[in-house]
Amino acid sequence: MKKILWLSMTTKEDLAKAMAEVKAMVEALNAEEVEMEVPAEVEKLSAQEPQVEPLSHDPEAQVAKKGNFQFAQNKSRGTIDRVFSKLSN
Repeated sequence: MKKILWLSMTTKEDLAKAMAEVKAMVEALNAEEVEMEVPAEVEKLSAQEPQVEPLSHDPEAQVAKKGNFQFAQNKSRGTIDRVFSKLSN
């Protein structure tokens, strides 16, 4: 309850001061970002790396077929087996 009371009693001057502080912090962070540019050494290293060949897709490529494995063919069918067979077919 005290927080609500405190928020309702803030003045425009307090709000203006807080906004000015926030703006100053944002400007300081933006200035730091400008100073953090990529060094020339890193640019040289990236230029020396070999180019990667682009990948190409061949839609007519042959893909090996997977084996069709069947497990427990001689098992007696229970209720759950009948339900699953009805669902899958």
